[in-house]
Amino acid sequence: KGQLLLTVTEGHKPPLLIKAPSGMGKTMLAAALARDEEVRQVFPDGIFWIGLGKEPPILDDQIALVQNLEGSTMSFVDVEAANEYLRQLCTTHACLVILDDVWDVQDVLAFNIASEHSQLLITTSDSNLLNITQYFVKNIQGYTLKTFQEKQAIDFFLRCVDRKEITANTAPIKLDDLVTLCNCLPSALKLIASLVRNQSPTTWPTLLNRLQNEEYEFPTQYPRALMQALHFNVEALGEQADYYLALAVFSDYSRIPQVTVVMLWRYLYQLLDDQANNFIKELADKGLLDVKGKLHQRYISLHSFQHDYLVAEADLEKLHNHLLAAYRRQCGQHGWLSGPNDGYFFEYLGMHLVKAGRKNELKMLLLDFDWMQKKLQIGTVHGLVHDYELVEDRDVEVVKNTLYESVPVLIQNKSEL
Repeated sequence: KGQLLLTVTEGHKPPLLIKAPSGMGKTMLAAALARDEEVRQVFPDGIFWIGLGKEPPILDDQIALVQNLEGSTMSFVDVEAANEYLRQLCTTHACLVILDDVWDVQDVLAFNIASEHSQLLITTSDSNLLNITQYFVKNIQGYTLKTFQEKQAIDFFLRCVDRKEITANTAPIKLDDLVTLCNCLPSALKLIASLVRNQSPTTWPTLLNRLQNEEYEFPTQYPRALMQALHFNVEALGEQADYYLALAVFSDYSRIPQVTVVMLWRYLYQLLDDQANNFIKELADKGLLDVKGKLHQRYISLHSFQHDYLVAEADLEKLHNHLLAAYRRQCGQHGWLSGPNDGYFFEYLGMHLVKAGRKNELKMLLLDFDWMQKKLQIGTVHGLVHDYELVEDRDVEVVKNTLYESVPVLIQNKSEL
């Protein structure tokens, strides 16, 4: 926070990078900084949160940031041009851009917006990212989060449980055993706390025993204690766990429109919209997802460890077909062309067709002028061109090459298609 509040009279505010293994609380810390009133006063033009993850739509995120900063609908087809435009914008703005859950140095460089008044804050689980980024951004400053001490971990756990009658002395188990099994990881402790918050204390010894003896297999790139805590929470959902597992189908897991999730659950589980929205709130309260955005533009955000867990547990090919079937019900007599403009359908239909093994269907769309025109008008030139990378076909290749040659014109005027 001290670094964010510093005034720079010459040069650029240094990017700040917080690194630590998954579960150490990097996202929680960054969120606390974003909400801090003093920090907000230093960045009056806005604090922008961009959840990245493993395969982020970088150009889309850049375009969205440009739109938020100046209200324009600028379009770009390459990351470098978008970054240069952002750099120019940020010389006259005072904003903080938070890149959460970064896995690739190129993603950092795409948002290298540091100026006298604007700054970049990065969180990462990659222990090497700082050293690599320093080759390109000399003044970047790194911070390694330290592990909680035992007492800190116990205090944090009890605050998350939030039950006045339970203290370190009255808890039904030895809390030092619990925090040790959780490796003192804040995210694991928070998940365990959300699990036991409404349970009888008599169930705590059983949970402690499971933490010691559980032999379930999890994705190995994350701390086992973190994945166990997540798994126990999902199990506790009972039949509703399937609703949560269905979120594995979304590849851009950092920004899933809530209306799209509600539509999918309505199709798969016959949930009413109010039931679906209430369940999303329940999942957010349990720390199983985040909900961001304003009332009619809410979106769901998963962290990479949550999404990787869902992918390992779900039947993805079936889910892709289910999502396509749910969307098909939203379309009129003109088929996919009449799908909903919900911030997801036109952007990701091509990817889901490929994942469902329906490339020929996508090929027909890519050779349909009406589809091209509709997708371009709703989205970006980059979004249209990207779909042509998903299919290897001679006819598709001809259209793709022609589109690439047309980009300079289409960026200026989409009606020239």
